[in-house]
Amino acid sequence: MDFISITNKEHVDTLPRDWDVLLVTPIVNPNTPNFISKNDNKGKYRWIDAFHPAMGIRFIAENYEGVRILEYPTMDKFENELKKGVDVVGISFLTIQMYDVEHMIDLIRKYDVKEIWGGGWGIETPGAKELFDRTFTGHGEQAVFPLLKDRWQGHKHPKLLGDAHMVKLSAKLGYLSSIRGCKYKCEYCPSPAMVPEMLSTPISEIKKLLDYYLEKKVSAIIIYDETFLQDKQYSERIVEMLNERGLLWFCLTSSTELKGQVSKLRDKGFLGCLMGIESLRDKTLLHHKRGGRLTSLNMDVIKEMKDNNCYLIGTYIFCHELDTEKSMREDIEKLASMDIPAVMPTILTPYPGTPPFERYADRIIDWDWTHWDDGHLVWRHNSITPEVGKQVLSDCYDQCNSLSYNMKFVFKEAIHNVIPFKIKRKFFGKKPAVHTNPSISNSFFTNLKEEDIYTNSISDEQKYLKDLANRMNSNKT
Repeated sequence: MDFISITNKEHVDTLPRDWDVLLVTPIVNPNTPNFISKNDNKGKYRWIDAFHPAMGIRFIAENYEGVRILEYPTMDKFENELKKGVDVVGISFLTIQMYDVEHMIDLIRKYDVKEIWGGGWGIETPGAKELFDRTFTGHGEQAVFPLLKDRWQGHKHPKLLGDAHMVKLSAKLGYLSSIRGCKYKCEYCPSPAMVPEMLSTPISEIKKLLDYYLEKKVSAIIIYDETFLQDKQYSERIVEMLNERGLLWFCLTSSTELKGQVSKLRDKGFLGCLMGIESLRDKTLLHHKRGGRLTSLNMDVIKEMKDNNCYLIGTYIFCHELDTEKSMREDIEKLASMDIPAVMPTILTPYPGTPPFERYADRIIDWDWTHWDDGHLVWRHNSITPEVGKQVLSDCYDQCNSLSYNMKFVFKEAIHNVIPFKIKRKFFGKKPAVHTNPSISNSFFTNLKEEDIYTNSISDEQKYLKDLANRMNSNKT
């Protein structure tokens, strides 16, 4: 996969230092089903709302001088920024935002902007790359390094604070991304297709970030990894640092990583997680290359989470190839019987760049990009119509989610887990330890050279960019 694609060959190979770079992430449709905010057509369950930082552009801006961001601006705010003058505008977007991106580019062309960049999971959408002067894939800091290498400021993690609301309760959250990328290669997920390499944050940087969040008195840390705990030794270090600081935490992870570990993690501040269930049929899970995370393992972990009073958001995909309306309604009944605090149902969507997109290319019946949101059946299913798929999604929302059950669960978790953890840390806690581990250091960032950027592997910190630079040079020829 190419990391940089240049549409206009006249554009410079290295960006002048005085060029102002503005990176933008468009507003996300709040009704998109795959976001933690619980939304439905009736507004019946609009009781969970959480901030979602634009991680890609945040990391780039944090690590390069002269790069600014606009996170989810209105079109008016975006145009006001263009009026002030900017040399480069980069847009990181999803497929669902394709029409918004076209509108943004029309606005950009009205002003004296020298280059327009494109990236994010939406960049493989048909017709997207032709809109930009340069396009980027992979981890943002690595992808832009050949252009901005003289602006590099070291491998830093952005300080990300946001609010979460549940009914009338609110909390201040701190966000951490320890490893970006995922060792699992589930075919329906855009992540392995767009960012196939795993990229870790140095432990020393995580320590500074957690100290900052502790100083800001955050209620909890949201660990934004696609699969937290996927590297056991590295993740254990992070869990211990969280525990030492008395920080509660919530993560995205999988049943493989949690099996047999929930009670231990609970005692170290684990509140709960978002975990993919995706199907109750092993044949379907194997078809999508789920890496051994099959139904029995998922069920064991769901029970383990419940037994330990840890909150679970379970994602579930409907309209698989072997699904029927009858089988999906049976799935809803089973899911409702499991007492999962929150179920996030979606519809299988063959996103551009993923294997299903190629496999279903001649079966796509809906090319309206606003429907590519995990909430519409955009391909021709053998037995399910788009209308039935939409109704099943709505019925799952209604039958598997309850405000009263959630409030009872949150109260129970507070009594059994949160309050005891806080008391234990207050009266029996120890000061954070000072860790030193040369294998996960960031000393190589000093006197950075092009062959020395940072790791895509936790155990090997200096090999990646040299290969990246070679690929960049081969792309030019």
